[in-house]
Amino acid sequence: MKLLVSEVLPRSAGGAQRSLVEMAENLTQRGHEINLAYERSGELLARYASFCAGVIHVPRLRVEERAVRQVLSVAGSAVRVRHLLPRPDVVHANEFWALIFGAFVATLVRRPLVCHLREVPPAELLPLDRWALARATRLVAVSHYLRRRFEALGVGCGSIAVVHDGVDPSRYRPLAEAQRTATRRNLGILGDELVVLYAGRLTPAKGVETLLEAVARLRSSVPRVRLLLLGCHPWTTAEGTYARRLQERRGPHTWLPPTDDVVPYYGAADVIVMPSVEPEGLGNVAIEAMACER
Repeated sequence: MKLLVSEVLPRSAGGAQRSLVEMAENLTQRGHEINLAYERSGELLARYASFCAGVIHVPRLRVEERAVRQVLSVAGSAVRVRHLLPRPDVVHANEFWALIFGAFVATLVRRPLVCHLREVPPAELLPLDRWALARATRLVAVSHYLRRRFEALGVGCGSIAVVHDGVDPSRYRPLAEAQRTATRRNLGILGDELVVLYAGRLTPAKGVETLLEAVARLRSSVPRVRLLLLGCHPWTTAEGTYARRLQERRGPHTWLPPTDDVVPYYGAADVIVMPSVEPEGLGNVAIEAMACER
């Protein structure tokens, strides 16, 4: 089977991005052919190149504002894919915002379209959104919550499959006590400190400001609390500005450099938090943390 997948920004810091690259890689190992269309370069691009039959850059994949210029640009990307990549047997869209691109490609090549629903939908769907959703052969939500949110908009009532993202238990597993102790020592953590970990993007929606305030207040009753903040490289200029503003704040917290290997930090922490102030489709950090018995 030939599968076309698309990724706006193939970066390892995003749960949806990691999920897609792992799915695509596993399908390749089972004998299927994967081709990738991407909009912006990220550190996962080299990984895709190692197993994909074809990888091409396109001007735009996402239609966020549903403006005419964005739709036309996405249509142009679909035409580019049609001409430069082999005709797929299945077209896959990894998020709702890339569904219009997927629908254009699937229509051009006359093939089935599968869309993963990973993010909370907008409050109102426009006619083009509904056309793209109706064009999808299969809709797959990563949580029952997301399925209910889309069904409330009149989408796929009773037909949206729920398939939770998974984690690799050979990678996400509890640390041995000696390794946990060594990791905490390397981080300068004293034996009796309560370590709280945040791992994720630094955006207002993730609630990191609220977390910083909460830990500062907690210190009055739990003076030995330490907050570890494991962010990622900013995805946009605005994210970079916001992250720098957060990092200027003082308090009982330590900023850690971005890394793809979060397991040692999960193991070093006593508590892992997801302080999001906006709805999450699933939140892979929660699943990874549970796999690490945190």
